[in-house]
Amino acid sequence: MTTECTLRRWEPLRMLREHRSKLLAGTVAATALLALSGCSGSGQTDGAVPEEGMQPPGTSIADALSENEMGATLDFAALLPSGATGAVIACPGDTVESLAESTGIDAGNYELADGTLPVADGSFALLFGDAEDRITTSTLYTGEGVDLCAGDAVASTYLGSGARIMLTGSTGAWAPIGVE
Repeated sequence: MTTECTLRRWEPLRMLREHRSKLLAGTVAATALLALSGCSGSGQTDGAVPEEGMQPPGTSIADALSENEMGATLDFAALLPSGATGAVIACPGDTVESLAESTGIDAGNYELADGTLPVADGSFALLFGDAEDRITTSTLYTGEGVDLCAGDAVASTYLGSGARIMLTGSTGAWAPIGVE
């Protein structure tokens, strides 16, 4: 009885891992096909950063979101521009100083106009970072559909490009419950 109960408890995790493996296999196959066809899709080579700084990709949060039986997963890399190694999630009430403290990235590395964050109530911003931990540009999002500032799972943190944010649906919007 105990073994059956234990196995049943871990079944959702096993299913999530299988789903992730299938998605990874599909991504690898698609990447190989693009490489063979000569299409890079980004217009850039060798991961070079554009002269004007990092330009956010045209991917919306909805396009980076994949729903499953247990909730949803947000592919964080799809929201990052070429050349970005990650991003700081800035929420209403955050300051450069509070983000420096919560992320461990020196306040002097935040190269934002007037040192201000573009975050208002009901929104959040992704402040893009590079390999030297310079935080240079940002994209503002409304909290409609997905609110990365709901709860404290990822609010006011730095996430690398490999992060996948696990979400749950609550009150009409997806809210983060963890990072994988």
